[in-house]
Amino acid sequence: MKHTVKAAGSGPSGLVLQIAGSVSAVILGVLLLFVPQVQVITLCYVICGVMMAVGLTGIVSFFLTGAYREMHDYQFSAGILLLILGACGLFRAEDMAERLEYYIGLASLVLAVVILQGTVQLWAMKSKVWGLDLLLTILSLTGSILVLAGVKPVLEAVPSLPYWTLFLVGVFSLISLLCVWVGFKVIDRRVAKKQAEYEAKQAAQQAKEEATQELLK
Repeated sequence: MKHTVKAAGSGPSGLVLQIAGSVSAVILGVLLLFVPQVQVITLCYVICGVMMAVGLTGIVSFFLTGAYREMHDYQFSAGILLLILGACGLFRAEDMAERLEYYIGLASLVLAVVILQGTVQLWAMKSKVWGLDLLLTILSLTGSILVLAGVKPVLEAVPSLPYWTLFLVGVFSLISLLCVWVGFKVIDRRVAKKQAEYEAKQAAQQAKEEATQELLK
């Protein structure tokens, strides 16, 4: 009787990509919110560079961590996609600057969907922290959809909503990672406890059978 618990899509390379994306979102959000002297076109170049760096990191870690041995690990494909998107973005930086809010909404939505997967995993494992992760998912998806859909009344009422959304979704993604980590640690302990109980029961049964055989001799 042997149990193993493994998060789907949570291999080392996937973890690297999520952490890198979340940290990048937080940093870019801070720059857009609190450093007004930074030019948008410059940030667009930075965003594209970050995408390429994250993509390259995912590709390298895919091989270094042995993730290529996993049947359903698509981090290499994700890395290639980010690398190509970042390179294409460098040639369309001016267009990105004009439609920055749309691209921010798109990036935020991607992270929000990743948070959603963590919520589903925690719910399926009946983890006590899944409620917190669900709240983070709802807030992230709501903000991302409002920005991506360009809901004018909301954006006019809160002009900085896209930047706050990017920043907060990045923070929520990191918190979600922590929740998933805690959830899997709890499950691992439960599995280890059941394994120990099973092995102890098996050992006791074997000892009992041996004792019976000795009496029959």
